[in-house]
Amino acid sequence: MNKLITGLLTLGLFFASPLSSQSLQETLDLALKNNPDIKSRQSELQKTELQAKAAFRSTLPQLSFNASYRHVTDVAEINFPAIGGGLVPASSIQLGVYDTYESGLNLNYVLFSGFAQRNRVRVKNNQSDLSRSGLNKIRKQIGMQTINGYRAVQGAMLELQSLKAGYKRSLSQLRRAKSLQEQGMVLALDTLALSLSCLGYQQKIIAAQSKLETAEQQLENLAGRKIEVSIFNGAYVKSSVPELQANNSDDLQGLSIQSSVLKNMLNIKKASYLPAVSLQAAYKYGKPGPDMIKNEWTAYGLWGIQLSWNLFRWNADKLEVQAAQADLTKISFQRQKAEDRLRFTYEKAVRELHSLQEQLKVMDRASKVARQKMEITHAQYEQGVRTADDYADSNLEFTQAEINYKQHILRLKLKMNEIEFISGKPISEWSVE
Repeated sequence: MNKLITGLLTLGLFFASPLSSQSLQETLDLALKNNPDIKSRQSELQKTELQAKAAFRSTLPQLSFNASYRHVTDVAEINFPAIGGGLVPASSIQLGVYDTYESGLNLNYVLFSGFAQRNRVRVKNNQSDLSRSGLNKIRKQIGMQTINGYRAVQGAMLELQSLKAGYKRSLSQLRRAKSLQEQGMVLALDTLALSLSCLGYQQKIIAAQSKLETAEQQLENLAGRKIEVSIFNGAYVKSSVPELQANNSDDLQGLSIQSSVLKNMLNIKKASYLPAVSLQAAYKYGKPGPDMIKNEWTAYGLWGIQLSWNLFRWNADKLEVQAAQADLTKISFQRQKAEDRLRFTYEKAVRELHSLQEQLKVMDRASKVARQKMEITHAQYEQGVRTADDYADSNLEFTQAEINYKQHILRLKLKMNEIEFISGKPISEWSVE
């Protein structure tokens, strides 16, 4: 009986224990695995890869089977009159048959199409590459959103933590002031000032709690499940800024692939200038077969080469080629614009990082000064030199300075991730400590 009770208590403690927190890396892995936008792009990539395979296989020899039955209502005949006074009676010969049956295996292989087939395969491969680039882009975007969401939760937790610490200090001072008031050592005005300070902290805590819940819900939507975020207590460690790798930019890669698509489409248009040659062969079995006179079931084969060449289309081919060339020119200008925008965005983010690093030094000093001021004010309040309002104000200043300093460290880490995102650095190499 005791073992049963012990087992039930252990089981109850197991289920009542809080869930272990997930690190930023674990949360990022969950988001990249469960996010529906990523899964949608993965399905799109699978589709384009299959289409590319189908396009290549369509260039291989094609084998088909066909069967047919045909009936005509009238066929040509040759009538022969009687000869020799009826010694040779009149007769007739049919030059066709009323019913035709035919089945066969047909082989068709395009020998030359002005390289149109090869370029169509290339277009499908380009489209597959474009889908892969789009998948990488959405993975990075979701990854960046997840890091933002995780840091937002940590920032809200830090704010709530600091506000509760400030509230605890004010509440402790309020309790002491009330005790001293009963002894006639403190005025009622002091307790009222401290009460107002506590109420102010309560209001801020309620707002911070709501902010935290909203951030947690947004992170849950990104990761696909509830995330227990670990509290951030680390310090900022300065690291080297990744260099800009324009060739790894998803936007520039997408434009390069689009340029390849247009070049291959241009080659397809140019293919219409050239003839198309195909080989055709078939194995037939039917009635009447090649011999309509005998009208018997016969197996036979046939083969041949077909050439087709469109000689004149009122310059439509030339106009289509010129239109494709205009698209290529447009893509080149778009790429130039994208490169300039990427370089500007990267340099702007680096400048902001350096600015945040300098601001952190100032905020660190401000936090230390605010703590020192609060301690001095508290000591002077105990001596009766300062009022409760002075203590409440200095306590609030220190609390806000502490919140700003801790959240600023998170902003610095986020800015580094933003630079990594912009620079084209692979998501597997991002700093997610």
